[in-house]
Formats: sequence, structure tokens, C-alpha cells
Amino acid sequence: MQTSSTARPSRSDRYAARVALTNFFAAHKDLAAVASPAPRVWWHSPLPLNDVKRILWSALRETLAVLGQEARPLPQYAEVAEWLADNQGRGLLLCGTCGQGKTILGRYVLPRLLLEMHSKIVHPVDAQAMNSQLSEMLNFHIISIDDIGTEPQSQFRNCAFADLVDRAEKKGGLMIITTNLNGEQLRERYGDRVLDRLRGLTRQVYFTGQSFRE
Repeated sequence: MQTSSTARPSRSDRYAARVALTNFFAAHKDLAAVASPAPRVWWHSPLPLNDVKRILWSALRETLAVLGQEARPLPQYAEVAEWLADNQGRGLLLCGTCGQGKTILGRYVLPRLLLEMHSKIVHPVDAQAMNSQLSEMLNFHIISIDDIGTEPQSQFRNCAFADLVDRAEKKGGLMIITTNLNGEQLRERYGDRVLDRLRGLTRQVYFTGQSFRE
């Protein structure tokens, strides 16, 4: 009676199989990181939208009054209120004409209301400090950056703003951003890759018209 036997794999074959398996799991881990991004910061207010609009307008007027300025109603504030009521997991990009209240919203009003309404702690920072304080800023889960485009550019290091955008995308952070630059100017300064990421990470509100300060 003839018996059959199966040859045992050689040591080199077993080593090659282990390497292939290790590479497979490493590739699977990388793919999972791309396909399943970190969960984003999400909130939804139980209040009716009109109530949120009134809350935002009241806070804006109070803040401007303290600074000796008068608030003027703008249609863009309704868009900001919609985001404040339900951000759908996205940050906020306020861009366009200067003197429209963007800095007041990003630096004072929204951090206050997000704490009061949604128990979210926002860290307001100045764009001009990004290069010197980048390591600290990368630890903030919710950050409000005022006046991007005014920070000094350096030929000796990578763009600090791009690093912050990359961190928000990979770690599920939330960004509130104000700038006087328009979309094309943002593209020229930071490149297509950063602008495309911003569009995915934030709701964009574009301000136009005459400055309040005139």
C-alpha cells in the first residue's frame, strides 16, 4: 500500500511567509486608519434655530458694546448660528472682508457660547503665534485660530497651519478659523491640499460688504 507524504516547508519558506503576513497586517492597519478617520467633535442643540440665532446675536452685541463698537446684523450671522446649533461634525471657516465681526466671533463669542451651550472648551490663538507655539497648539482638540494669512512664513520649516489642519483631520480635532483671505488667496498661500482639507473639515461662511470700522 502506497502512502503519500507532504513535504514540510523549509526554514526560508517559513520566514518568507512570516514577513508576508507581517506586511499584510501593517498594510491593513494603514488602510484602516485612512478608511476610518478619528471621530469628529459633534454637537446638536435641542433649542429651536431661532433661539440660537437670538443667543448668538445677543452675545455678539454684548461683546462689541464692551469694546465700544456697535453690532450690525448680517446674513452671515444666521449661517454661523446654524453651525452653532448643529455643526454636523465640522469646524468653521469665517473668511472675507475685514471689519465684519469675524475676529469677535472666533476669539470671544463662539468660545463662550460653545462652553455654555455644549460644554466644549475652545482654545483661542493668534495666527502670528503659530510658528512659535505650534507644539502647544497641536495638543488642543478644539482650537480657534484668528487671522490666518498674517503669520510670518519661514523657508526653514514646514507650514505650521498645514500641520494643524493635518492634525485636525487625523485626530478628529475641530478648528474655528478666521481670515481676510478669499478662497483663491488661501490656495495661493497654503496650496491645493490644505484648501481641499479645509473644505472637508469646516463649514465655510463668506463675508462681504463694508467694514464696521469705517
